[in-house]
Amino acid sequence: MDKRKLHKRKKTVLKKKKMGYQEFIDKINLIHKERREMENFLRRVWVFNAEDVLEYMEIKKKNEKILEEHIRQKALRESGGNPDNAELNTSLNAESELTSGLHIDKMTE
Repeated sequence: MDKRKLHKRKKTVLKKKKMGYQEFIDKINLIHKERREMENFLRRVWVFNAEDVLEYMEIKKKNEKILEEHIRQKALRESGGNPDNAELNTSLNAESELTSGLHIDKMTE
């Protein structure tokens, strides 16, 4: 739409609403200002429903159980099917991860 048609359209809209151009601009600015304030308010405030928090905690616990079961199954496969060796392998893997982490920390210091 070229400028002339746009200007004419604004004039007809303003005539129908019976307001001046500046009033029209002020009204639009006020609407935008209120919208920005509401968006900023919603960004700052997060209200958690208690049910949502409980659901999140339950999901987190289930994920931890699944991860533990996965580690146990992996250790069982590596041990050749012997559950006693599997427990030994998981404890050795945990110790090796801890010592490798310490080794990395010592190297960075």
